[in-house]
Amino acid sequence: MLKENINKIDGIYEPVGDDEVSNELFEIIVDGYAFTIQKNGKVEGDKEIATPKELPKNEKGTEAGTRVQLEESWQGESQAKTTVYAISDGKENTIPIPKGFYYVGGTLETGIVISDSLSDKNKGKDSTDGNVTKELEGNQFVWIPCKEDYQKYNWGANYKNNEYDTTTPTDEKEKATKYGGFYVARYEAGTSEITLKNGEKIGDEQLSTGSKEYILAETTTSSKPTSKANEIPYYLADYETAQEMSKRMYNNSDYVSSQLITGTQWDVMLNYISDETDKSIENASNKDKYKDLKTDCNWGNYKDTNLTNCDGKYCTVDDVTHSMKSLWLDNTGKSNKHEEKDTILLTTGSTDGNVKESIQGVKKKNMYDVAGNLWEWTQEKANINASGSNYSLRGGGYFHESFHTACFRHYGTSENASIGNGFRVSLYIK
Repeated sequence: MLKENINKIDGIYEPVGDDEVSNELFEIIVDGYAFTIQKNGKVEGDKEIATPKELPKNEKGTEAGTRVQLEESWQGESQAKTTVYAISDGKENTIPIPKGFYYVGGTLETGIVISDSLSDKNKGKDSTDGNVTKELEGNQFVWIPCKEDYQKYNWGANYKNNEYDTTTPTDEKEKATKYGGFYVARYEAGTSEITLKNGEKIGDEQLSTGSKEYILAETTTSSKPTSKANEIPYYLADYETAQEMSKRMYNNSDYVSSQLITGTQWDVMLNYISDETDKSIENASNKDKYKDLKTDCNWGNYKDTNLTNCDGKYCTVDDVTHSMKSLWLDNTGKSNKHEEKDTILLTTGSTDGNVKESIQGVKKKNMYDVAGNLWEWTQEKANINASGSNYSLRGGGYFHESFHTACFRHYGTSENASIGNGFRVSLYIK
């Protein structure tokens, strides 16, 4: 009823959908004024803003987070405005934001962060260095720009252990380039609770005595992964679970489609977050290029990296049996090194260490754990000359050394639910 009643208001610019009214807070524009509406129907605010017909062009001096005119290339304003609006990053770059999501902060240079919670709107827009806070309520995603460069990258023979599908489906490229890019989850897929295989739920401070016998999250239609800081990463995920849970994240949205990240998306994401100054598909396999993704990729939670000043939690994993040996314990102010001969799995976004300065961090372009912590499933078919269903895993893991870099192509059989395997969600704007 709330949606129907709101959409009957005279002067409303854009009708609201199920995405908005399912949130605790959402925003509408009526006759050039912005109002915040709570889920219980309470209305707050009457801030006057430019009506969409009067929206400014994105030009020098436009403040970050300002709503601006849509790009002409976005397949016609009458079609686009039903699913997307545009904001400036404060650097003359126009960024498409799907309805139901809100600009948090960052620039195209440092990483644009959006959230599905109105309470996070503009929380990081005044950051002087472009680093966006992790202290947010909603699920967060980072904008990955691309145009005609939407294709897979061959990072060289040292960064794969199998033959993989090198093609990119035409419809995938069309979705990714429709608005000049796509969104990728800021964090590895996570969950706030643990569920045993027998259905019993336990808190993250507890642990089953049969440590190999539990999985994360229920596989019911109501369970969905998160993209937030300090969540338990969704380990022990086989390929089908990663696929299904990724689709569920926004399966009822009118504005975005969520999916497991593809192999091409992973490569385009790496090209974007890299510090390489001479970026090109031809240079990907050059051993002297993209060093921050290859020989200098000692950032992330690996066995041979030393992360400091962490937050969130950690658990200890037996280095031989790969079974969990500890509870999820507080890791505030500590590191990823606790007990000799054991490896450490960390919660999502474990430290804000600046990769450029300290190297021993987990963040690049406001994205976390692209290198290390969990190997992440992609939709890319792998080991294509072998029998069975095999798919690429990317990014390395906590029980491997850092030569399994962010660009490394590993693989697993679709039913492989290793304690070191997780996944990451991507979004297309409809």
